[in-house]
Amino acid sequence: MVVAPTGIAMIKDGNTDSLAQLLPFFSGMDLVITEGFKAEKMPKIEVFRASVHRSPACLDDATLQAIVSDSKLDVTLPTFGFEQIDKLVDWIVGRFLTAVA
Repeated sequence: MVVAPTGIAMIKDGNTDSLAQLLPFFSGMDLVITEGFKAEKMPKIEVFRASVHRSPACLDDATLQAIVSDSKLDVTLPTFGFEQIDKLVDWIVGRFLTAVA
């Protein structure tokens, strides 16, 4: 564990097969962004690179909220280019943090 006046960082051995097992570590957080956990039924923003995959992996997942991509996609979801970080952040704040602010 690393402790500083403004925060704590911890590495802990344990089972992390589901996000539910990790929730106790995030009490008091307004937003938690994870990588992986594709099978979880939680809101998702997929990062898709056309040079790596043929199509986005989560298109059939009802929890997919938006896509960040390096190519134009024919989808009805909000999409953002890699250069549109400010727009993505504004969308995340509006979609997930408005009730918190």
